[in-house]
Amino acid sequence: MAEREETKWRQETGDRGASPASRSLFSSSLVSCLLVFALALVPRIAGLRWGLPNAEHWYSYHPDERQIVEAVAQLDFLGGDFNPNFFNYPSLYIYFVAFAYLLQGILGLTQNATGNTLWPLLQDVIVSGRVITALMGALTVPLVFLIARRVGGSAFGMVAALLMAFAPGHVQHSHFATVDVPATFFIALTLYLALLATSQSNHSAQPKYFVWAGVAAGLAAATKYNAVIVLIVPLAALWIERPGNTPKYFGATIAAAFGAFFIGCPFSLLSFSEFWGDGQNTGFGYELLVHPRQGSGEIFQQTGNGWWYHATFNLPFALTAPLAVLSFIGLLLAFRDARSKYFVPLGVFALLYFLAIGTSQVRFLRYTLPLAPVLCIFAALAIEWIAARLTRNEAPSSKYFRGLAAVLVAVVFMGTLNVVWPFISTDPRDAAAQWLRGAAPPGATIALATPPWFWTPPLTPRDSPPPSREIHQPPDGRFQLEVAGFDFAKMLLSRYVVMSEFEWRDKIRLNDPAYRAYGQELASTHFAPQVFRTTVPLELPGREFVPHDFLYSHPQIRVYQRRD
Repeated sequence: MAEREETKWRQETGDRGASPASRSLFSSSLVSCLLVFALALVPRIAGLRWGLPNAEHWYSYHPDERQIVEAVAQLDFLGGDFNPNFFNYPSLYIYFVAFAYLLQGILGLTQNATGNTLWPLLQDVIVSGRVITALMGALTVPLVFLIARRVGGSAFGMVAALLMAFAPGHVQHSHFATVDVPATFFIALTLYLALLATSQSNHSAQPKYFVWAGVAAGLAAATKYNAVIVLIVPLAALWIERPGNTPKYFGATIAAAFGAFFIGCPFSLLSFSEFWGDGQNTGFGYELLVHPRQGSGEIFQQTGNGWWYHATFNLPFALTAPLAVLSFIGLLLAFRDARSKYFVPLGVFALLYFLAIGTSQVRFLRYTLPLAPVLCIFAALAIEWIAARLTRNEAPSSKYFRGLAAVLVAVVFMGTLNVVWPFISTDPRDAAAQWLRGAAPPGATIALATPPWFWTPPLTPRDSPPPSREIHQPPDGRFQLEVAGFDFAKMLLSRYVVMSEFEWRDKIRLNDPAYRAYGQELASTHFAPQVFRTTVPLELPGREFVPHDFLYSHPQIRVYQRRD
């Protein structure tokens, strides 16, 4: 009976592992891949021009995009200079952005930057990077479909792909010209190639794909250094498969990974001292040895155990809480499933990568994104297991499987709407600046807690990123900006006080006594603040305090006016 039910389940879910590949099967897979790619691309390109440099602020509202732009500016491909002179990130994504920008120019899609007005140039470079990120983010989803389909059939693959398509954290970061989403693409490619090499019931192992998986792992590391951990997947799969000449393929896979890394980040060899950096603020040495211990100011102070923080705070936002819970259940099931030869390498990667990021004092949500492809597959496995328990059979009922999957996909889709909404709405920083221009009299003095940066309303076009303390006044003289910090006496000299959620929320979380006293004085001398925030419809519960990454697109801004 169990065997008949399992056969029926495999037929219903489209498992063709026991039959030869056919033209119709290829056509069906292609249609499915195109479908999930299109579904994934739409939320990733919606609002893609959010926060770009413009005449009001010559900087992006995402601070890390500045570093990509500066690295691209160091390159001169036509002149033969491929050294970005920046190695806090590897070079491959920087090269992608530079090539995309060159193509943008060839197609006549770039703007002219005149005189000291550089923001059109900065905007064009960032747009190129964001398009690359969005495409690589969307292309990750068909890879998840192909991986999961190879393991559990078409329906299983479609569920995993839809969960990946709408994973909120991945969708949000697919809008940024940063390395996390592109690295996740190469991680998913590594997973697919490793499983493609693994034998099925009527197909023998194809060890050459283990070597290609090594190439993909090297490219992942050339995009984000710690993505090299994914190399464990082809090595673990190779160990389980044990084809002829296993040691040869082990060596070839590792060599392929190192070779691909050096191609993607050539100056790791050609200029090793520059690549290693000063060990204090720049280079691979800083990212490997210093930054993980140094932390990021107040952001992650007193956040407890790193693994617990990622598991209970970051992942529920990156995936939504139900998906995160099911993915953990699926991870446990993976090691006892009949298809463990496929699942175990994925599980080993998930555990090793999670172990690595949990040791760091820097705990951004984006660090969990490389886990998303694997966790979406494990969540599909958990749904399959629950559906089987509901039917009290070895194999799940397709009705229960699809029903449970539909509910989970709907929740995850709501999470995506939550993160996309700020990209297509008026940014609170822009709204606050517009209000001040209309309400504040000419020449009014405005106090800021910190020098103007990406988190403050654009009252002056130029920002002052740390460690700079310079303040650039508005060129039209409309306002006089003062940096008062949280000094009440200095703050009282200005008619308006402007604060960003980035500046106060961790002080409140840490119960900072100085900030608490400052707030009491502010309330006694100023009117209740004008509050500018993005109101998200159908917001999922538990969003009162979000991960730091989520603030990039919609920080709350408060503007206080002195009572006299």
